[in-house]
Amino acid sequence: MMLLDNPHFLIIKDNEHFIFYNTIRHYACRISELDLVLFDLFYKYKDLSIILSQLDTKYHQYVKSVYSAVIDNNVLSDTPVMTCDTIGKVYPLSYYLHLTYKCNLNCTYCYNKSIRSEFVEMPKTKWDIILDKVLLYAKSIIITGGEPSLTPLLPYIITQIRNKKKDIHIELISNCMTDFSAYEYADEVFGNIDRAIFSCDNLSDVGQTRINFNPSLFRKNIDFLKKKYKELPITITSVFSKCNLSEINNIKEYCSCQSVNFRNVLIVPNGVSELSLLPTLEEYCSTLSSYTRPLDSLRLYCGAGIGVLSVDPLGNVYPCQSLHYKEYRMGNLLADSIEDIIHTQIHKDIAKNFSIDNIPTCKDCKVKYICSGGCRAATLNIEGKTTDFPKTLCPYYKEKAINMLKSIPKQ
Repeated sequence: MMLLDNPHFLIIKDNEHFIFYNTIRHYACRISELDLVLFDLFYKYKDLSIILSQLDTKYHQYVKSVYSAVIDNNVLSDTPVMTCDTIGKVYPLSYYLHLTYKCNLNCTYCYNKSIRSEFVEMPKTKWDIILDKVLLYAKSIIITGGEPSLTPLLPYIITQIRNKKKDIHIELISNCMTDFSAYEYADEVFGNIDRAIFSCDNLSDVGQTRINFNPSLFRKNIDFLKKKYKELPITITSVFSKCNLSEINNIKEYCSCQSVNFRNVLIVPNGVSELSLLPTLEEYCSTLSSYTRPLDSLRLYCGAGIGVLSVDPLGNVYPCQSLHYKEYRMGNLLADSIEDIIHTQIHKDIAKNFSIDNIPTCKDCKVKYICSGGCRAATLNIEGKTTDFPKTLCPYYKEKAINMLKSIPKQ
């Protein structure tokens, strides 16, 4: 097949179908073996009339329909759909707001434990200044911490966001270790958010890596919220590591019984010393979802600084929630505007250097626009630089990308 000679095409056998992926146009489709043969003929002859002249007329209508779909979607095109040069200035649409660094848990692999050394919180008046600036551009606000339910700022911030911008999407990330049935601000918080996201890596006390996590309280809270706030979407996220291999399926089953969403994410080691916490590649692959879903949009970046900004409890701004380091501080929203932030040299460097098209080894990978090189903060922690090739986690990223391709529906 001539198709196989094109380095921009990826063809994957998936049971009785094939997945055809044009890597530079980020276009994927699930096709039959016959369709694949037709694709090869279209690519070889580039003239429909030549192909039709070699076929019985009873096949012409089908061949024409496939050819039309190929042309309309530029399936076999060698012209890239996007490059770094075409992006220009982008105002992030998602904002993480860390209201506090206080937390009631002590987790083995907490991503921001090392930077949560001070626990000062800003007064409401200062948060009002920040909200007015963020809400000019934000389509999504993620309230987090530490543990946000530990600060009385939480109900105020949520109601202010909702009053200032009615159509904004608000999510709350919590460890679910506050007794919400006795929480005096429950209505103000859960009645004004669009999704609650709760972390749970282990539903038993056996092998519990999150010190002070109480499985009974967790279950009690989920039951309470499901009954009182019936329309509130709930997602339970689990960090998948060697510490909870046996627990992932239990949590997934629990979520199914509770009719809540489940999402498991691969552990992000905070350094070489935590690499032993990574599950094997085979173990990781066993947790990948098998449900049908369209392929996500092309991704040049992990999101840091481009689609996302993160604000700490004192108003300092960073590219994402995992890069709260002084060398990535982009300004402070008490004094700076979002416009000032995206004109900083840090943002310019991110726009150039974090692009998957500029990362060594990644730039030549066929699934680069699906995984976008993974988490840059994880690469910093493990490999030493945010712009390095993520050698350690690449096999995991690649398997997830292939799984996403195999999840696309038949068109």
